[in-house]
Amino acid sequence: MTTLAGENVTEGIPVPFENAHVANYLRDFGPADRVAFDSITALRPIIDGDALFSRAVLDLIHLFTNEFEATTLLTAERNPENTDLGIQYKTHGVISLWRDMVGGEDHLFTKINKLRGVDHDRRTFATEFTSTGLRTIPRLETVANTYLDIDLLSTGVIGLDDLTGGGVPKGGVNLLKTDGLATIRSFLANLQTQAVEEGYAVAVIPPLELDVDRLCSLFDRQIGDVDTLLAEDRLFILDMISERDPIHENHLVYQDGEYEPTEAIQEIFDRKGYRPLFATVHAHSFFESIGEQELRNLRTWSQANLISEQDVISYVMNPRLVSDQFVAYLEDTSRQVLSTYLKDGLQYIELEKSPSGYLGSTRLVEYLDHYPFVRVQSTRNSF
Repeated sequence: MTTLAGENVTEGIPVPFENAHVANYLRDFGPADRVAFDSITALRPIIDGDALFSRAVLDLIHLFTNEFEATTLLTAERNPENTDLGIQYKTHGVISLWRDMVGGEDHLFTKINKLRGVDHDRRTFATEFTSTGLRTIPRLETVANTYLDIDLLSTGVIGLDDLTGGGVPKGGVNLLKTDGLATIRSFLANLQTQAVEEGYAVAVIPPLELDVDRLCSLFDRQIGDVDTLLAEDRLFILDMISERDPIHENHLVYQDGEYEPTEAIQEIFDRKGYRPLFATVHAHSFFESIGEQELRNLRTWSQANLISEQDVISYVMNPRLVSDQFVAYLEDTSRQVLSTYLKDGLQYIELEKSPSGYLGSTRLVEYLDHYPFVRVQSTRNSF
């Protein structure tokens, strides 16, 4: 055994290589600030029985943490058969490091599986060994908002703002994908509320299952007085499915034959005046009336001719109900892509694309009985 300076400490261990003797021998080097033990699984062959090995590991951890009062790093071989005998449960933190093939090349990865009592990033990181030490990628978020001069509209949900780096980008189209099972109404209501509070006009192309009366009832209860918003040209409803009579001149009904989609959208932009527009577009309502290709043309036309740097257009879509080509088109032309879905009875939301935020991160969604009625997993959330 030698020191880091190369000085000889001992010529060998003059006792049997058994756990009790190893612990007693190491005790001579305490106390210490840092202990690195490489590797704990190397002790396995010298200890008979799983119970004795498990106890030996616990004894060493107590030695280093209690007697030495040291921050201790134990290394262990990744065991595909999961026979580490509970080493990970005896430690405060577990960090996994492994190799994987990407594009025919060997890459290194790191993931923090556990860090007791500490809020930590749960993503998988690429790892580099450099001349200055270990480096993980990405370090934090995507490119900083201040560098890109991004203007964001808050989602009204603390955890979702944390995930996205501040909200949804202004000046283009954003996409919310849903599996058709996850609840999205609370997300949309909070976004619409934020938009109204910031002086936006709000346009809604409602989903197939939501008629105009129900939509107005939800707006009255969650966002603002519908009659006032309509009268002040701050609310517009483009109804692509219903054939009922309009409730107001700002309730545009496509099926009555008076409007083509481009004309209806142009009229909304003309009537809103100086206000920026926040629009929620349930894409399937368009599909039923004009089809994918026409919607694609409409999307391209509106971006080129109408959408300003302050407008926010949010498409809502179930990817399973449209072609893969259209999904790819909308993902490619959207500034931000969020996906929400149910898995094992729990709802999650994932940031797939964005100029800001934690790309690839997934957060748990919880619904509340008080404002803002939805919680996205975050250290800043409160109940």
